[in-house]
Amino acid sequence: MNGIMHLDTDCPATGHPQVCSMKPYKINCENIKPCYKDTLPTSMHYMAGVYRTSYGLVDLDFNGIPDSIQTPSPSQYNLQHFLPGDSFNIVIQGVVNADIDGSTFKNLIFRIGHNLFISNDSLTSDFYRKLLIGPNSAINTYNTSLRILQKSTGKLYTFDKIPQTYELGAYLLHLSADSLREYNPLTDFPANYRYSEGDSIDILISNRIDFTAYQKVDPQIKLNDFFQFTYSFHSFTGDYLPLPNFPPSPCDCNFINIYFPEFQISFPKGQAYEYNVGNPQLCPDTEYFQNLFDFSFGHIKALPTPIGTIFPYEVRESIQPTRIELSASKDLEFGIIQIHYLGDTIDIMPEINGNKIVYDLDKKVPAAGAYFLKDPNNIMRVYLHFKPKKCINLLSPEYVDFTLHFRLNEIGKLYFPDSISTKIRFVFPKPNISTSIYQREVTAFSNMFSTGFTMIGPKDVDEAKNVFIKLYNPSGKINSLTITDTVTNKVYVQEKEYFQLGSLYKKQLRHFKLSGSSDNCTQEILYLEYGFDCEKYENPAFTPCFRAFDTIHINFPNGLVDLKPEVSADTTILLCDTITQKLTLLNAGLGNAFDMKIQIRLPKGLNYISGSGFIYYPAGQTITGFAIPDPIFSAPQTGEWQLKNFWPLHAENGLFGAGSFPNSEFDLTYKVLSDCEFISGLPITYKIQASTGCGTVTNRVTKNTSTFNIVDLGPTESISINAKLETKDKCQRSSSTLNISFPKPEAASSIFSVILPPEWTIVTNSITGNLTSLTPQFANNTYTWDVESSQSLIQLSFDVTNDGTELCFSDLISMFVSNQASANCLNSGTPCNVQSVIGFTSIPINSIQTSYSIEKAEITQNNNLTILSTQLSLLSGTFYEPVNAILFIDLNGDGIRNVDEAIISNLVYNGFTETNRIIRLTTELSNLTESEICNLDHSD
Repeated sequence: MNGIMHLDTDCPATGHPQVCSMKPYKINCENIKPCYKDTLPTSMHYMAGVYRTSYGLVDLDFNGIPDSIQTPSPSQYNLQHFLPGDSFNIVIQGVVNADIDGSTFKNLIFRIGHNLFISNDSLTSDFYRKLLIGPNSAINTYNTSLRILQKSTGKLYTFDKIPQTYELGAYLLHLSADSLREYNPLTDFPANYRYSEGDSIDILISNRIDFTAYQKVDPQIKLNDFFQFTYSFHSFTGDYLPLPNFPPSPCDCNFINIYFPEFQISFPKGQAYEYNVGNPQLCPDTEYFQNLFDFSFGHIKALPTPIGTIFPYEVRESIQPTRIELSASKDLEFGIIQIHYLGDTIDIMPEINGNKIVYDLDKKVPAAGAYFLKDPNNIMRVYLHFKPKKCINLLSPEYVDFTLHFRLNEIGKLYFPDSISTKIRFVFPKPNISTSIYQREVTAFSNMFSTGFTMIGPKDVDEAKNVFIKLYNPSGKINSLTITDTVTNKVYVQEKEYFQLGSLYKKQLRHFKLSGSSDNCTQEILYLEYGFDCEKYENPAFTPCFRAFDTIHINFPNGLVDLKPEVSADTTILLCDTITQKLTLLNAGLGNAFDMKIQIRLPKGLNYISGSGFIYYPAGQTITGFAIPDPIFSAPQTGEWQLKNFWPLHAENGLFGAGSFPNSEFDLTYKVLSDCEFISGLPITYKIQASTGCGTVTNRVTKNTSTFNIVDLGPTESISINAKLETKDKCQRSSSTLNISFPKPEAASSIFSVILPPEWTIVTNSITGNLTSLTPQFANNTYTWDVESSQSLIQLSFDVTNDGTELCFSDLISMFVSNQASANCLNSGTPCNVQSVIGFTSIPINSIQTSYSIEKAEITQNNNLTILSTQLSLLSGTFYEPVNAILFIDLNGDGIRNVDEAIISNLVYNGFTETNRIIRLTTELSNLTESEICNLDHSD
């Protein structure tokens, strides 16, 4: 007897070997006969088997495709593996063995049991047990036949339609002589028949797995369900009827494992899938080939031992792909779909069906049998050919519906849907090129300018063809534009307003120089429109593959001056001593700074030493320099240097911009001498300004040095001054209110002073506060009050006005509280009564002149009407009142209205706010000739 040893709870309690499921072994039952001669006078030696009798399609080469010649080969099949609807036989073949000579028995009973129920989920084990086992179950026995060959007589008895009873979870076959005569009353089987030594018994039980039973519970049968159980066979021999659960004989052990494999389907389960197309071509003349999905479907093909290969050399069909449908795309044209499956490659042409693209797979792709993810032949790979309908940069990423339809047989309908769907999207990169402009703020020293730039090739494609640049200047003042390749020296000129630059290859850098001239001497803007297209781009009515913009600001010229006085935390001096001062002046702008003016404001008691001035150029060294004349003092202690009057290089070129460092900076040194009127604790104030080449002021800067303090004359107390300046006029230029507060000093002789910039004055009748006397003393732009008050917090308020002609300025108002002190003069040694500052502060005072620009002025004629459309932009300032302008006929073209030039219309631009800084105006003009229209000009 052969079987597998498995000692567990299913085996007899005596621990004797029993055929179960785990370890192969061979044992001859007669070898143990002496152990049982007292308890087993007779027994059945038999073998039981379960054999499937329905087969799939023949596949002897085991490639998943049915053979052309269909000759079943059951000897190679795994007949213990089943699908719903299969038929199978249970075969029992035995011989009576009399362990005690002469022993016979009346009753022969076979019990066919089922145990070791296992499924993919413990919760489904009971479901499948009830589905397959028991009365009215899916396993339906349609015939049981018996053949008995009596050894003593040589007679053969045949019986059909032997019934089974189902008790306690097992099927019983009662095969006594009485039972057999009852089943087959017409038989000649002896009524007193007893089984004896050598009698042969053959039992054939024919079963069918009823498919209808599966269909009734279809919703509960799911993918990935598998089920297995074990047929167990036990026999009883004797003269009495045992209970249905009679104990098995130790040598009566036949166990057969039955397996129902799982069905699986592997397909995209997400809502949508994106495919990034790598290294594409820009233009719609390239077909792409993309692996969309890998599908697998069918029953599992193989498992580890002991289950092993399922349905070897058979194809058990269940599901077959029939067609693929794609929804049409406005951007893409779909071509052949290619299927790689079971070692074959199948090309399928598309068919247009309304808004769907249909691929007919029927009878081209074989039905699926085994599913095995690790076997590439069992994976259906779907590839799609497609072409863009336009330049890939213009494609919009849209999802396309993808549906795969199936034909299902009865088994397939239990497990699979009739179609699967998802969405796919092909994402192309958006190749671009870019510019790297060397100077976005270009400084031009005449009306000619040039700047360099690099065009950078795309990183996602190999070549961008037909690269173009278009240059646009809103004012129309820029002209004579050319682009030169700095490597090949090829000069490009405009063709139909575009510069055609050829190709840019992947990550290529091409270097160019942009040159032109201007009729203007202020900042200009040059817009660069650049891109590429599949054809030479000349018509802006169409959108190119790629287009981007950049800007260049051109200054003619424009500097930005600044100063750096020597500053230290504590500058101490001896009274009546000579002090050397150093001032660094620089141009931080890109353009040259012309006509630089340097104003020096010395505090009272500090006097400029004539002939001490010197300039070192460039800054930071003391080798190259020259002496300069004394500043011109327009008022006591306030002098000015105008560099162009004594520095020829500056008169010609100004001070070079920051790009010419160190030639953009210079040091100015001079000496001063203090006297007994010196106020200890005040700084020197410097103010500088410069102009463009056209004479307009670039900027003004006012800064203080550190304070100069007489040695050992520190203040006896420290006062903190709070000051706030509030502008009063709408232009924020001519009138402001200064509010001041500070604690009352301890010294009764303290004075408070305010130093105003030149051309600024206090409106004396506006002074309010809590000082005993509000009338100040005035000298050298300095207003002074005695700090006498009954209040502990001094408060003072007054208006200041600007009487000068400067429209834009930046300056400082300084104020301080000082006490009287005494210091010895270094030269004479005599004591001097000086002032010592105990509190100092300065606040900026600025004016930004409101400025406007007419950005657009267009004249159109329609139905004999002449319409003027203008756009006024508020460039700077916060003046939001209506702006008045005139439109006149400029007869001589000088841009200025002369007395003989007629005013055509008044224009009023109203509605400027902090957020609305552009006002558009449409005006109807009448009774103008064409020549007058050509000479129209405006002024505001």
